[in-house]
Amino acid sequence: MITPNRSDAPHFRGSPLELIEFLDEYEVIAGQARLSADDQCKRLYKYVNTNDADLWKALPERTAGIWLDYRLAIESLYPGANSTRRYTNAELRAFVAERHLLRINTVDDLGDYHREFVRRATHLTAANRLSVADKDDLYFAGFPSLPSRPQTPVDPSLCLFCMDPNNAHMMRECPTAVEYLRSGKVIKDSRDRFVLPDSSPIPRTPIGKGFQQSIDAYYAGKTRDAPPHMTDSVPIVGASTTRARAREIEKGKGKAPASEPAPRTKEATPSASTSSPVVYPPVQSTTKRPTPSSASKPVPQFKFHSAAEDQSLIDDTMKMILQGRLAELVTPAHLFAASPSLRARFVELLRTKRVESTDAAKVHAAMTAADALAATTLDDSQSATPSHYLTDDEPSIQNIAAASVPLREIECIVGEKCVEMGLIDSGAQIILIRQDLWHDLGLPLSVTNSLVMEGIASGRARTMGSIDNLRIRIGSVIFYAQAQVVESSPTRLLLGQPFFDITRAVLKPSDDGLVTITLHDPS
Repeated sequence: MITPNRSDAPHFRGSPLELIEFLDEYEVIAGQARLSADDQCKRLYKYVNTNDADLWKALPERTAGIWLDYRLAIESLYPGANSTRRYTNAELRAFVAERHLLRINTVDDLGDYHREFVRRATHLTAANRLSVADKDDLYFAGFPSLPSRPQTPVDPSLCLFCMDPNNAHMMRECPTAVEYLRSGKVIKDSRDRFVLPDSSPIPRTPIGKGFQQSIDAYYAGKTRDAPPHMTDSVPIVGASTTRARAREIEKGKGKAPASEPAPRTKEATPSASTSSPVVYPPVQSTTKRPTPSSASKPVPQFKFHSAAEDQSLIDDTMKMILQGRLAELVTPAHLFAASPSLRARFVELLRTKRVESTDAAKVHAAMTAADALAATTLDDSQSATPSHYLTDDEPSIQNIAAASVPLREIECIVGEKCVEMGLIDSGAQIILIRQDLWHDLGLPLSVTNSLVMEGIASGRARTMGSIDNLRIRIGSVIFYAQAQVVESSPTRLLLGQPFFDITRAVLKPSDDGLVTITLHDPS
């Protein structure tokens, strides 16, 4: 075991701040020497100064030979050993005031002041008892004033904001500073420093004066009337007046001058979490605009109306139903007028579809040939002298597929708040949403799960990322999908094979052109 007379042996000289570190070092060397608990208690006094050694040897816990109890008994003799309040703000301010009077004349003086200040201030800052702004201000208060300035000593115990000698307090507790913050005269930047509302620094403060005087002088200069010969110049306005002017323009009270530049907005500084693989869509501004009254709402220029709508026919239909004469007097006009869903079915049935010109020409030629064939067959059958029959190479009208079929869409509720028409595509391997729908959802995007898509024409593009466990509801069927997000797409929501797999979707077309889709609830 290391003997007490060696230079690297631990020693306790009586300072409570050194007690915990001394006992820890003693436990290390005792453990290396494999001393028993009783030997640790009996040999400890050899590493302590004479006065404290006599006190420690008299403790009854030493005779019991239990090291933990003996150590706790020693620590109880020094109340400040385990306290986190080793330094106080008053001690730090007194130290700064002392160094201010002693003056820093050499580099060695600067080093001594810097190390001692950092040791004290770091402890207070870590304990949330000293703000960063107050720490910086106190640090510079320890230096002597510049020779070019009046040598007016600054009392470090005064608040640097209001400099009130009758009310000793710190700047973060200053009631005047709180009032200036509440009224919007100053704000705090990212370093917890007081700055003007446009983020510019507070004008230079005279020696012996606080921030309050500089701020008041700044606003007094802004409100001073302009000289008569400068009435035509462009006024310099602050951020608050610029916003007020912008609100007046929105309400139609004024026009923005062509020479006045638009107010610049300060871009947000990216935080440390920018490197995270999860990103969020840009947040739209939540600034409340004045809600126009109901009287000022514009009248819609267009509205949807069907030619079949006739209020008189609807009234007649209602009367016939009540009188029991519906079967004898109702006409198709009455049905169309009173049934919007029936009108929609007929509109879908009669709507033309866009097809390729060449395919349309082929279909038209085939139908023309079929009509001619039907006419020839009819004539031949009537004359009982058939002269033409279909061969195996000639298709009949029933065997000709349509040139194109409309895409199938189904109404979906995405993320519990967005109603979208989902395009059903059994040839896609993923569920895809467009970037603008991701913005509307406001959900996080996992950029590490992006995929490389390949189209039919061998085009390749990488997705922006995926939304994990995106909730999609179709009717009463609810399922969760891993949706890939892309910058551009013809549709905002595409339901690919994962949709068919989890819902076991079955599409059944009918002769009238409609398609029935059957879904199974995965839950």
